[in-house]
Amino acid sequence: MKTSAVCAAAAVPPTTALRWIKYLQDIGLLCKVDHHTNRRVRWLGLSCDAQAILDQYFDSLIAK
Repeated sequence: MKTSAVCAAAAVPPTTALRWIKYLQDIGLLCKVDHHTNRRVRWLGLSCDAQAILDQYFDSLIAK
């Protein structure tokens, strides 16, 4: 998802959304990837660690 789309979807001021994006990236839950043709666009995605955490969480819900 594009960084700008995440900021808009958060329904908070852009500075707040960007601060949280940076925090989640710093703790290893988000990763940013440059767009291959447009240097102004950055894509956000879940890190492998974040995906594993979410997989464990959803597996625990199914097991109950």
